[in-house]
Amino acid sequence: EVSNDAGKVDCTVVLFLENLSSLAGSEVSLICSLKGSEFSGTKPLKVRWLKAGKELTSGQRYKVQSKDTSSVLKIIKTQKSDGGEYVFEVSNDVGQSSCDATLTILEFQCIVKGSPITSVQWKKDENWILEDPKIQRTFESNVATLRIPACEAIHSGKYTCQVVNEAGQDKCFATLTVQGN
Repeated sequence: EVSNDAGKVDCTVVLFLENLSSLAGSEVSLICSLKGSEFSGTKPLKVRWLKAGKELTSGQRYKVQSKDTSSVLKIIKTQKSDGGEYVFEVSNDVGQSSCDATLTILEFQCIVKGSPITSVQWKKDENWILEDPKIQRTFESNVATLRIPACEAIHSGKYTCQVVNEAGQDKCFATLTVQGN
């Protein structure tokens, strides 16, 4: 509440930002919006996104888009280092309001020991994952990695990495649960 001889103004800002999970390599958008209204207050309003106390600006890694009712931070191609707490701030000469969210980066990795490796294959729910432009697979420096850039609820399931060489085979698995629409 601000008051002077001319009267008083009461302003409440309720910002909303969700915690998210993403697979490494995918694009993620953090959206901060006001519940039921638009950003209000004496112009100019300054909006900014921060991670570890440092302001994030549009460039090769991030795109920041702000409107009257919301602000979006788009992370172009997530990496493990993108995981952590993000803060959104809106401020003017009178004061500021902020909200935060945590981004968790998910990536299936299978560390392979032994040589030479003749085959690395992935299964989902006991079905082999065939060549698919929507699924990225890499094998570098004895690490097999599976990424699903546009992760949706249909990707939930048990994922198995199977590695084969002359000595035999081995498997490791993880379960992915995707919640939401």
